Amino acid sequence: MFERVDDAQFYDESRQRLDSYDFSIFRCDVEIIRDVRQAFIELTGHYHVRSRRQVWRSVIKLMEFVAVTGIDGEYEGREIISEFGFYLEETNILRKTIGSHFNLVRRLVVWLSENNERDLWQRQRLIERVFQREKVNSRSNYLSKGDLKKIVGACKKEISEIRRRFSVRERALNGEPISGVDLSEQELQAFRALLEAEKEGQWAKKDFELAKKGRLLMFANLRNLNRYRELTS
Repeated sequence: MFERVDDAQFYDESRQRLDSYDFSIFRCDVEIIRDVRQAFIELTGHYHVRSRRQVWRSVIKLMEFVAVTGIDGEYEGREIISEFGFYLEETNILRKTIGSHFNLVRRLVVWLSENNERDLWQRQRLIERVFQREKVNSRSNYLSKGDLKKIVGACKKEISEIRRRFSVRERALNGEPISGVDLSEQELQAFRALLEAEKEGQWAKKDFELAKKGRLLMFANLRNLNRYRELTS
């Protein structure tokens, strides 16, 4: 059974909510997970959310590599940066993306070599590598006039739908009656409670035990309601 490692949490000022990263998803040496978590916190604490999530994608690749290769907290002459580079080259990832993952992970390992006293990090060779990009891009970036028209049409349709959904949020905040939406009366009650919880800085189900009408929110379909509250992927 794997030991749980706490989330790395940051405050997202732009959205006024916590930005969390779940380190308990990784299934490899728990000491390495803890060390990488600390490096991630120290290096990305001042980053914008988008930049931090880019580093997080590289952390996921690093933890996959550690799990597959069986590296543990005891130093056995393993050169993590070098081996990680070769590991990435065996994947189907584009070279420019490989270079990005490699450089971000190298920064994490450099920080650990300077701030962590364990032999695993103190004895790492901090090599640098350049990954030559493919001469022929395997992905075509060509867009025809017809393709562009389709993209513009899809964007306009999506923008109209977003405006329609956000009008529901505006009416709810103004206490106006809401009709013409695919939400039941119970869902509308939950949506109004969700907006009240938002004012108190409560966004996730784990927060709602403390919120007014918390029981209603605990059993609500938040994924469906969030479409009316904020932009989603």
